[in-house]
Amino acid sequence: MTGRDTVARRTPGPGAASRDTGARGLAQRHARARDALMGALLPAPGRGLPALSELDLSAFWPAFDAAAPAHLRLGLRTACLVLGSAPRLMGFGRSLSALSDDERERFIVRAAETPGLAQLVEVAKVVAAMAYFSDAHVQDVARARGRDEAGADAPRAQDAPQERDASREQDAARDQEEP
Repeated sequence: MTGRDTVARRTPGPGAASRDTGARGLAQRHARARDALMGALLPAPGRGLPALSELDLSAFWPAFDAAAPAHLRLGLRTACLVLGSAPRLMGFGRSLSALSDDERERFIVRAAETPGLAQLVEVAKVVAAMAYFSDAHVQDVARARGRDEAGADAPRAQDAPQERDASREQDAARDQEEP
Protein backbone atom coordinates (compact mmCIF):
# COMPACT_ATOMS: atom_id res chain seq x y z
CA MET A 1 0.00 0.00 0.00
CA THR A 2 1.42 3.38 -0.96
CA GLY A 3 0.94 6.71 0.73
CA ARG A 4 -1.39 7.67 -2.08
CA ASP A 5 -3.71 4.73 -1.31
CA THR A 6 -3.78 5.70 2.35
CA VAL A 7 -4.82 9.26 1.53
CA ALA A 8 -7.59 8.07 -0.78
CA ARG A 9 -9.06 5.82 1.92
CA ARG A 10 -9.09 8.31 4.76
CA THR A 11 -12.36 9.20 6.32
CA PRO A 12 -13.38 12.84 6.23
CA GLY A 13 -11.89 14.84 9.07
CA PRO A 14 -13.59 17.44 11.24
CA GLY A 15 -13.13 20.13 8.57
CA ALA A 16 -15.37 18.27 6.11
CA ALA A 17 -18.45 18.89 8.21
CA SER A 18 -17.73 22.60 8.40
CA ARG A 19 -17.23 22.77 4.62
CA ASP A 20 -20.62 21.10 4.14
CA THR A 21 -22.22 23.49 6.61
CA GLY A 22 -20.56 26.36 4.74
CA ALA A 23 -22.11 25.27 1.44
CA ARG A 24 -25.47 24.81 3.12
CA GLY A 25 -25.11 28.18 4.81
CA LEU A 26 -24.35 29.82 1.47
CA ALA A 27 -27.44 28.23 -0.08
CA GLN A 28 -29.55 29.46 2.85
CA ARG A 29 -28.18 33.00 2.53
CA HIS A 30 -28.92 32.93 -1.20
CA ALA A 31 -32.49 31.73 -0.52
CA ARG A 32 -33.02 34.51 2.06
CA ALA A 33 -31.69 37.15 -0.34
CA ARG A 34 -33.77 35.72 -3.21
CA ASP A 35 -36.96 35.61 -1.15
CA ALA A 36 -36.40 39.15 0.16
CA LEU A 37 -35.76 40.42 -3.36
CA MET A 38 -38.79 38.66 -4.83
CA GLY A 39 -41.02 39.93 -2.02
CA ALA A 40 -39.77 43.49 -2.49
CA LEU A 41 -40.47 43.39 -6.22
CA LEU A 42 -44.04 42.09 -5.92
CA PRO A 43 -45.74 43.27 -2.74
CA ALA A 44 -49.48 42.64 -2.34
CA PRO A 45 -51.23 44.12 -5.38
CA GLY A 46 -54.63 43.97 -3.65
CA ARG A 47 -58.03 43.12 -5.10
CA GLY A 48 -57.83 39.49 -4.06
CA LEU A 49 -54.20 38.86 -5.03
CA PRO A 50 -51.63 37.94 -2.38
CA ALA A 51 -48.10 39.27 -2.11
CA LEU A 52 -45.43 37.07 -3.62
CA SER A 53 -43.93 36.57 -0.15
CA GLU A 54 -47.21 34.94 0.96
CA LEU A 55 -47.02 32.20 -1.68
CA ASP A 56 -45.51 28.75 -1.23
CA LEU A 57 -42.89 28.65 -3.98
CA SER A 58 -41.17 25.47 -2.78
CA ALA A 59 -42.15 23.67 -6.01
CA PHE A 60 -41.31 26.63 -8.26
CA TRP A 61 -37.60 26.99 -7.43
CA PRO A 62 -36.53 23.42 -8.27
CA ALA A 63 -38.59 23.62 -11.49
CA PHE A 64 -36.98 26.97 -12.32
CA ASP A 65 -33.49 25.58 -11.70
CA ALA A 66 -34.26 22.60 -13.95
CA ALA A 67 -35.93 24.48 -16.81
CA ALA A 68 -34.51 28.01 -16.94
CA PRO A 69 -31.63 28.69 -19.32
CA ALA A 70 -28.22 28.97 -17.67
CA HIS A 71 -27.90 32.70 -18.40
CA LEU A 72 -31.21 33.43 -16.61
CA ARG A 73 -30.21 31.34 -13.59
CA LEU A 74 -26.85 33.12 -13.49
CA GLY A 75 -28.56 36.49 -13.88
CA LEU A 76 -30.87 35.76 -10.96
CA ARG A 77 -27.98 34.56 -8.78
CA THR A 78 -26.04 37.70 -9.61
CA ALA A 79 -29.07 39.88 -8.90
CA CYS A 80 -29.60 38.17 -5.54
CA LEU A 81 -25.95 38.51 -4.57
CA VAL A 82 -25.53 42.14 -5.64
CA LEU A 83 -28.98 43.46 -4.72
CA GLY A 84 -28.96 41.46 -1.50
CA SER A 85 -25.78 43.25 -0.38
CA ALA A 86 -26.19 46.65 -2.07
CA PRO A 87 -28.39 48.22 0.65
CA ARG A 88 -25.33 48.25 2.92
CA LEU A 89 -23.48 50.38 0.38
CA MET A 90 -26.43 52.66 -0.30
CA GLY A 91 -26.92 53.91 3.25
CA PHE A 92 -29.36 51.35 4.64
CA GLY A 93 -26.71 49.70 6.81
CA ARG A 94 -28.08 46.16 6.48
CA SER A 95 -28.61 43.50 3.84
CA LEU A 96 -31.85 43.40 1.86
CA SER A 97 -33.23 40.50 3.90
CA ALA A 98 -32.71 42.48 7.14
CA LEU A 99 -34.61 45.57 5.93
CA SER A 100 -38.23 46.37 6.75
CA ASP A 101 -40.80 46.23 3.95
CA ASP A 102 -40.74 50.03 3.57
CA GLU A 103 -36.94 50.09 3.44
CA ARG A 104 -36.94 47.31 0.84
CA GLU A 105 -39.35 49.25 -1.32
CA ARG A 106 -37.24 52.42 -1.06
CA PHE A 107 -34.13 50.42 -1.90
CA ILE A 108 -35.72 48.78 -4.96
CA VAL A 109 -36.87 52.19 -6.26
CA ARG A 110 -33.33 53.57 -5.87
CA ALA A 111 -31.70 50.46 -7.35
CA ALA A 112 -34.03 50.60 -10.37
CA GLU A 113 -32.74 54.12 -11.06
CA THR A 114 -29.06 53.26 -10.52
CA PRO A 115 -26.95 52.34 -13.56
CA GLY A 116 -25.66 48.79 -13.20
CA LEU A 117 -28.29 47.85 -10.64
CA ALA A 118 -31.29 48.68 -12.84
CA GLN A 119 -30.56 45.77 -15.17
CA LEU A 120 -30.34 43.38 -12.23
CA VAL A 121 -33.69 44.65 -10.95
CA GLU A 122 -35.20 43.94 -14.38
CA VAL A 123 -33.84 40.37 -14.45
CA ALA A 124 -35.23 39.78 -10.98
CA LYS A 125 -38.62 41.23 -12.01
CA VAL A 126 -38.90 38.73 -14.86
CA VAL A 127 -38.23 35.81 -12.54
CA ALA A 128 -40.53 37.26 -9.86
CA ALA A 129 -43.37 37.42 -12.39
CA MET A 130 -42.72 33.82 -13.42
CA ALA A 131 -42.74 32.73 -9.79
CA TYR A 132 -45.86 34.73 -8.99
CA PHE A 133 -47.93 33.39 -11.87
CA SER A 134 -46.82 29.82 -11.23
CA ASP A 135 -49.34 29.83 -8.35
CA ALA A 136 -52.74 28.41 -9.37
CA HIS A 137 -54.71 30.80 -7.12
CA VAL A 138 -52.95 33.84 -8.59
CA GLN A 139 -53.71 32.58 -12.10
CA ASP A 140 -57.39 32.07 -11.26
CA VAL A 141 -57.80 35.52 -9.71
CA ALA A 142 -55.94 37.21 -12.58
CA ARG A 143 -58.07 35.43 -15.20
CA ALA A 144 -61.29 36.30 -13.38
CA ARG A 145 -60.16 39.91 -13.06
CA GLY A 146 -59.36 40.00 -16.78
CA ARG A 147 -62.80 38.66 -17.68
CA ASP A 148 -64.49 41.17 -15.35
CA GLU A 149 -62.54 44.10 -16.77
CA ALA A 150 -63.09 43.01 -20.37
CA GLY A 151 -66.85 42.86 -19.87
CA ALA A 152 -69.46 40.95 -21.79
CA ASP A 153 -68.55 42.60 -25.11
CA ALA A 154 -65.08 41.05 -25.16
CA PRO A 155 -64.55 38.40 -27.82
CA ARG A 156 -64.50 34.85 -26.54
CA ALA A 157 -61.68 32.43 -27.30
CA GLN A 158 -63.84 30.40 -29.69
CA ASP A 159 -64.52 33.59 -31.71
CA ALA A 160 -60.82 34.17 -32.38
CA PRO A 161 -60.45 31.79 -35.40
CA GLN A 162 -63.43 33.46 -37.13
CA GLU A 163 -61.97 36.91 -36.56
CA ARG A 164 -58.57 35.72 -37.79
CA ASP A 165 -60.12 34.26 -40.96
CA ALA A 166 -62.00 37.52 -41.64
CA SER A 167 -58.80 39.50 -41.18
CA ARG A 168 -56.95 37.20 -43.60
CA GLU A 169 -59.70 37.62 -46.20
CA GLN A 170 -59.46 41.42 -45.89
CA ASP A 171 -55.67 41.25 -46.30
CA ALA A 172 -56.00 39.03 -49.37
CA ALA A 173 -58.54 41.41 -50.91
CA ARG A 174 -56.20 44.38 -50.34
CA ASP A 175 -53.29 42.49 -51.89
CA GLN A 176 -55.34 41.80 -55.03
CA GLU A 177 -56.32 45.48 -55.35
CA GLU A 178 -52.73 46.71 -55.30
CA PRO A 179 -51.02 46.82 -58.75
